[in-house]
Amino acid sequence: MGGWNSTIFSSVPPVGDRFVSLNVGNTLILKACGFIDDFQARILDVSETRLNVRIGAVWYRRLFNPRLPRQIDVDLQIERDVESRLAPVRQFSASSYCTLSVQLRPVGPGWNQEQFHQAARRLLWTLRGHFMAYEACSTC
Repeated sequence: MGGWNSTIFSSVPPVGDRFVSLNVGNTLILKACGFIDDFQARILDVSETRLNVRIGAVWYRRLFNPRLPRQIDVDLQIERDVESRLAPVRQFSASSYCTLSVQLRPVGPGWNQEQFHQAARRLLWTLRGHFMAYEACSTC
């Protein structure tokens, strides 16, 4: 990622989160597709263990429609081995669970820390809903 339209214009630090999701029959792909579709996100990079998308509109589109959200990069890292942390709630084998690490970064000028943190909290709440998060992964 880099370039002139990346986080180079923003001094606001990224916001991160970690949570656990169930991945029976590769449902993680369907959960990610639902998130991408709901937010009309643009896929920047994808691999077996990482998904990087950008949500929101560029500044010149927001000139004509100020209700469009500002741009945020969503970097989702997938870790497949979740061991005994979920033993009390586990209904499936440990290989069916994934730990998801999320980094949200503001893109472009105009973000202040308060605005970005409010937008990031709302986005993380929605993201946790899409991936049906089991728990906050505070021990990860």
